Amino acid sequence: MTAKILGLIGLAIGGYLIGGVFGAKIFSRAKGGDISKMDSGNPGAMNMARNYGVWLAAATLLFDAIKAAVCALIGWFIFGDLGLYIGGFAVVVGHMFPIYYKFKGGKGVSSSFGVLAVANPIVGIPLFVLTLVMICITKQGALCDLGYLLVMGIVESIMCDGTYIAVYFIIWAIVILVFWRHRSNILRVVKGTENKTELGKEIKKAFTHKKKEDTATNIQQPQEDSSTKVEVKEAEQKGIGKEE
Repeated sequence: MTAKILGLIGLAIGGYLIGGVFGAKIFSRAKGGDISKMDSGNPGAMNMARNYGVWLAAATLLFDAIKAAVCALIGWFIFGDLGLYIGGFAVVVGHMFPIYYKFKGGKGVSSSFGVLAVANPIVGIPLFVLTLVMICITKQGALCDLGYLLVMGIVESIMCDGTYIAVYFIIWAIVILVFWRHRSNILRVVKGTENKTELGKEIKKAFTHKKKEDTATNIQQPQEDSSTKVEVKEAEQKGIGKEE
C-alpha cells in the first residue's frame, strides 16, 4: 500500500512538471516570438491560430493533448483508472498553474482532451471533432469547449469504473477548473462582448495560401522549361551554322 501511494505521488509530481511545458511557447519561440505577449497572452491553440495560423495551432493542440495522454496512459498501465485520472489531472493542473511561469498558464482544454481521449476514446475523440466543427459554425470557441467538457464529465461519470470514488471527484475537478479558467470568457458571453473565434476562416486561409503557393510553383516551372528549350534551340542553330 505504501509503495502504491508513493507511486501515485511520484506520478502526480511528474505529471504536474510535464504539464508546465507548453507547445505554444516552443513553437512561437521557434518563430522568433512569444505567444504570452500576443493578444490574450494565453499559450493555447486558439491564440496560436490568431497569430501563427492553423497549422501551428493544430501542432499546439496535439502537443498539449499528447503530454496529458501519455501521463494518463502511464498511470493507467501501473495503477488502473485511478492512476489514469491522477496522472492526467496533474498535467491539467500543471498546464494551468505552471511553476516555470509563476503559476500563470493556459486554460487546460487541450490537456483535458488528452486525458478524456485516453479514458473514453470512443466518445471523447468524435465529440472533440464535433466540437471543432461547432466552433467553425458558431464562432463561439469558449462555449463549445465548455460544452465538450460538461458532456464528457457526465458521460465519464456514467461509464467509468466506480471502484475508486476519488475518480468521480477528479473528473469533476477537471471540469470545474476548466470552467473557472474560462470565467472571463463566460462573463463576456453574458455581456455579449465575447470575441468571435474565426477558426473556420483560419482553416480556409491556410488551405487557400497553400493552393496559391502550389499554383505559383506550377506557373513558374513551365517558364523555366520554355527558356531552357529556347537556349537549346539557339545552341543547335549555332552548331548547324558552324558545320556549314
